[in-house]
Amino acid sequence: MNNEYLEKLAKKLKNDGEARFARKALAYYDGEQEEEMRKFLNAPNSFRKHRNKKGQSIRTRNLVKKIVDASGLLFNDSLPKFEVWDNGAPSEQLTQSFTDIFNEANGTEFFSNFDNMVRLLKSGAVLVQYDEATNRFYFDHLNVGTCVGRTDPVIRELTEIVYSSDEDADETFRYMSPEVVIDFELTTTGVNIISSVPNTLGFIPLAIFHDTHTPRCGLWNTTPTELVGLNEAYNAYLMDVEYAGAWQTVSTLFTTANLEPTQLSSNDTFDRMASRTVTDSTGKKVAATTSPQTTSEVIGGPGQIVRAHVKSGESAVFEYKSPQGDINNISAVFAAMTKDFAADWSVRFSEGNSVASSGFQLLVEEMPNLELRKARQRMFEAGFKRLYMVMKRIVPTLSGELFTVFSDPALPVNQNDEEVVWSRRIQEGRASRVDYFMATQGLSEQEALAKIAKIDAFNANNPQASTRKIVVNGSASTNAG
Repeated sequence: MNNEYLEKLAKKLKNDGEARFARKALAYYDGEQEEEMRKFLNAPNSFRKHRNKKGQSIRTRNLVKKIVDASGLLFNDSLPKFEVWDNGAPSEQLTQSFTDIFNEANGTEFFSNFDNMVRLLKSGAVLVQYDEATNRFYFDHLNVGTCVGRTDPVIRELTEIVYSSDEDADETFRYMSPEVVIDFELTTTGVNIISSVPNTLGFIPLAIFHDTHTPRCGLWNTTPTELVGLNEAYNAYLMDVEYAGAWQTVSTLFTTANLEPTQLSSNDTFDRMASRTVTDSTGKKVAATTSPQTTSEVIGGPGQIVRAHVKSGESAVFEYKSPQGDINNISAVFAAMTKDFAADWSVRFSEGNSVASSGFQLLVEEMPNLELRKARQRMFEAGFKRLYMVMKRIVPTLSGELFTVFSDPALPVNQNDEEVVWSRRIQEGRASRVDYFMATQGLSEQEALAKIAKIDAFNANNPQASTRKIVVNGSASTNAG
């Protein structure tokens, strides 16, 4: 492996347009928008590049995160259920082994963050590392912004990757192939090899996850640009609205007179100002009302005095004016635009405080998000299979095939309606109080039984709390506990 080739791969990762955009998209999601907005506003073709002279400040709102986090994420509810099958049957021992590995690697926290990254960038990868001394696995995430790789066009197996190996050092990279692992850094003179060792694994321990579909070719799906573009436009809109509001609030003075700024000391008065004299070039004392300097900047407002110069025999026009644009119309346009972009990501923004009037209406409204989640579940189930295959190649004592089952999403419902439905089910014998607590509070059967026993014990000593009248279809029913 020659240094020129390593330098080419590292520079591709640093300078490739899609890689740079992925890093920008993650910065927007993480709320690090101000620096990116500064680049956007300072672009040579931007009419907002003079904002500093106008006194405009950068304003941001994290629409990227708001939309992505509402867009079919899989780790917002309960964790998926893992089950390892071996010889055609589930294995409790292998399942427990994987669960322990997953927990020791902080899998819950890792995949909660990894999930939204895959949703935003459409692909991600888990780099699996193993410490023989502690017998522990470690997960690290890579994406199109931090990793460039090649795959075999026939079997789609990775043949080499280069990734940023130190978040705090932009010039430090690792090259990995089935044969060798090379740590190196880019310098002003080329590549400096830090270390080069054989790859004892004989393969690249990377498990790829995709959002809703696999790429037609290559390692990564194409990252969509519309959310970042929307957020940039919205941030600029916030700045413009703030600026326009200030101009509409504070009118501008239009006049035909020449104006000169005047600064008064704390002891100055208008009378003293009028009687002040200066000495001219001939030594003669004259009034201080000389012609204004054309380079002066005149700023009016509270506590300010502006001197107007009018030629003898002429009258000056003084008039305050302000823009008459309708900011509300612009706001409505951006609200509609945001709603449309969110719908493209299967996210529904409700109008004001409106809520679905029935469970069926809620189901219909959330159907795109539910379908999205099902598609993402299939992709992540396949991703976890690849992850377990990588782990098995690292530690041969692991065996079998991993199956992942995600829980059904919990839709927001009207709590009062839900209570009435459960009361009817319990009254008609179609459900028990154990079912109620397990379904609505996520308790296990043992926890639900313990809670019911505690409630019954309390009610036994409090007769007024032992029965409740619940109206179901106009008739009152009694539900103990």
